[in-house]
Amino acid sequence: MVHLGVLTDMLDLTGWPKGMRVIVGKERPHPGAQLRFTDIGGHRFTCFVTDARRGQLADLELHHHLRARCEDRIRAAKDTGLANLPRLDADRAANPKRTRRLNQARGRLPRREPVHGGLPRKYRSTGRGVCARWPDRGEGCQVVVVSVLRESNRSRTVVLDGENARSRARTFVLAQAQGSDMTDEARPPFPPFTRETAIQKVRLAEDGWNTRDPQKVALAYTVDSRWRNRAEFATGRDEIISFLTRKWNRELEYRLIKELWAFDGNRIAVRFAYECHDDSRNWFRSYGNENWEFDDNGLMRLRYACINDLPIKESERKFHWPLGRRPDDHPGLSDLGL
Repeated sequence: MVHLGVLTDMLDLTGWPKGMRVIVGKERPHPGAQLRFTDIGGHRFTCFVTDARRGQLADLELHHHLRARCEDRIRAAKDTGLANLPRLDADRAANPKRTRRLNQARGRLPRREPVHGGLPRKYRSTGRGVCARWPDRGEGCQVVVVSVLRESNRSRTVVLDGENARSRARTFVLAQAQGSDMTDEARPPFPPFTRETAIQKVRLAEDGWNTRDPQKVALAYTVDSRWRNRAEFATGRDEIISFLTRKWNRELEYRLIKELWAFDGNRIAVRFAYECHDDSRNWFRSYGNENWEFDDNGLMRLRYACINDLPIKESERKFHWPLGRRPDDHPGLSDLGL
């Protein structure tokens, strides 16, 4: 288990780019690991720097370690001479990612230093941040170096490399935003919405509700989110969880389809239909409209829902996929004439 914290307010980052955050993780080394002189009380401290303004600390720490593991493999490939293996040329077409790593190992492409192990050799004397541009990256890669003072008054140098625009679009871990605390939760895509991102947001909401997991669904809403659902009102996640628990204890074999109706800025309007039955096997199809408003983190802070229930026979059902996420090839509301 890794314990994470933010050290930004404890350090003087004057001269560093605006918005930089310093995150420290404390964990016990794995059994058999050799302790370092910087390990305190049997714990290993790892720091990294990022300008990501969104995402939980655990997600950022995971991204940090995955990147370090990738770079360590590149270094190992160079040190072990994998470039001399006879299968290299044959594998190029089949595995371009592996080819790139091996090309880096052979020195044909610039190689990024791993986040563990200190500064790149040529920058150890300066201790300053540097910028580099990699051949296959759209916006270049910034390497940030910082010296962090810890409880032992020892300094440690940390390196973090950023991601390009395509990666930031795929994950909130390195999403660039202003005015958001590092520890806040985030749910991409973020407002203001385009038609594409609004459709994506609607599908993500549908997928979440089809899990029928109140705890999971509630995380898509702000901690003080306000709801009006039919004639029932809820404020905050605890009340939302309570509402959803009652709902799915009553509405059995619940299957939902949502569809975008309109969007503007941080607001989305949707229409939806779901089918379910009660404990007496009486089936219903419920039709509704929702108005949503999101905060800058992509979390929903307002939800207004109007719903009408239509009793149906089991033979009139239109939603038959296995409980859970609606398959991608399943018709939507318009396709079903609903």
